[in-house]
Amino acid sequence: MRKMLQDIFKKDPTKKRSKLAPDAYRSMSQFYAPIAASYHDSDSIAFFLDRLANMELVPHSEKQQIGQLEWASPSAVPASSAPLLGTQTLKDIAAATCWSTYPLLATVDGVEHRAGDPIADSYAIRMWRNRGVVCVCDGCGWGPRARTASIKANQAFMDCVEELLPLAVDTHSAALILLRAVQEAHLAVIDGVEHAWEAGATAILGGLILPVARTDENGGHQYIFLSISVGDCKAFLLANRSGPDASTSLPSPRGLSLSADAAHQPAGTGSNANLASSSGDVPPRAPSKRIYDLTSSNRGTDPRDAGGFVGPQADKSKIYGGTDMDPLLLNCSLQMHPCSSKDLLLVCSDGIHDNFDPEFLGKSPMSLGGSAEKWSEIPRIESVRLRTTFRVSALEKLVAAASAPKDIAESLKNYVTELTAAGRSFMEKNGGDEPHDKKKFPGKFDHACAV
Repeated sequence: MRKMLQDIFKKDPTKKRSKLAPDAYRSMSQFYAPIAASYHDSDSIAFFLDRLANMELVPHSEKQQIGQLEWASPSAVPASSAPLLGTQTLKDIAAATCWSTYPLLATVDGVEHRAGDPIADSYAIRMWRNRGVVCVCDGCGWGPRARTASIKANQAFMDCVEELLPLAVDTHSAALILLRAVQEAHLAVIDGVEHAWEAGATAILGGLILPVARTDENGGHQYIFLSISVGDCKAFLLANRSGPDASTSLPSPRGLSLSADAAHQPAGTGSNANLASSSGDVPPRAPSKRIYDLTSSNRGTDPRDAGGFVGPQADKSKIYGGTDMDPLLLNCSLQMHPCSSKDLLLVCSDGIHDNFDPEFLGKSPMSLGGSAEKWSEIPRIESVRLRTTFRVSALEKLVAAASAPKDIAESLKNYVTELTAAGRSFMEKNGGDEPHDKKKFPGKFDHACAV
């Protein structure tokens, strides 16, 4: 394994910085050590790879990109252009959109300003003929530091993956590249920072679409989506078939979030099985697309808490150990899921997926078949199951008629914007006071990003 890392990282993609230890294996092991330590494992890299099936990949034969999409907020977005910003498309392969659903609350020099600006979400996609990489970052909190952390992490992740991608010959080497890319994202956020408070932090989800050296029933290549996540961004598989028949996932080492109700999740919590059944008032149906939440166990119950991030953990080091410049990797996962050339992938920030959460829609656990009336009164594993089942069912219903990536992106944008309209209007008319009755004012205001 050390030889594999030396081969993959013999060219240091961070040569502009001196913070990275010269021994790539030792450096990465130290970076991910808190995760392995929580499982009493001394080798953090082996800890990840031992839980991931290793399959040969089709060679990366086409070095020329088909195209790319990327977006990061300028330092300020004119209020007139928000909440709706444009949807970018890459031929008929991909689409992406990012916007703000926060209300207009201030007028400065005759210009209206939106709460929460600048937008702290960012995205990037780069596509080759038989490869693809995607990354979504959600800066933690508001302000320039959150925006800057998101942009720096996204750029560093994408650049690292692109440089090392030709060296991905199997799923283990591809996983090592993703692990390294997240480390690069963190280093980019703290680069040039002397004190932890000077830098922001960001949730990140990045993934690779890769062809494996196996053929499907039609003689074409089978594909996998190999992803790494720190925090609460989500990935969904929109399957135009019966659905994935296998997955290998690494559960969160210490639960889903930093909130007091977090509990360690057993292996297999992130499995795809039985997540598309309907519940509550979303009627059972035979959808044209089956949707699977590939990150079902990474969302805590506190919408203000991503559960983990890259960037300095600052004063959280007093609780979780390490230094104040270390990342918080509690909510970190490395996952691999099979997919086909007919499937679609959706990667999004919580500004999207929280608006499919039944709690934000004013629904009680009991109305969905749960054991109590309040969400705070049910066990966490039951909460995750109810939320996931409702979320994927609602997504299936929304995108049932959509066939192209652009249609799906715009359906999500219109749904979230319309859902939050009543609450946004209330805040604009009442000096920024946020309504708490989710039955009358459903949804959650946030920066929202969907790829």
